[in-house]
Amino acid sequence: MKRDEALPVYLQTGRMIQDARRRRDWTQERLASELDVTVKYLQRMEGGRANLSLRSLMKLCIALDVTLHELVPDVPGKLIPGDD
Repeated sequence: MKRDEALPVYLQTGRMIQDARRRRDWTQERLASELDVTVKYLQRMEGGRANLSLRSLMKLCIALDVTLHELVPDVPGKLIPGDD
């Protein structure tokens, strides 16, 4: 099992968003501007503390030029910490 597979889905998604942003060599400020959100909200996304809508995920895909599969893990995991 990969290390990230044990993480809740929100945390995995946040890491995947952060990885995609870093691959583009973008700052959080740049991506937040592209998404028309605050840096604080983007930090919540990347930290796995935001419950992202499908619309938000699609905006991220467009801004980062990635597929939804690149932002959302395909590995079954816990939705939130403490889910058993």
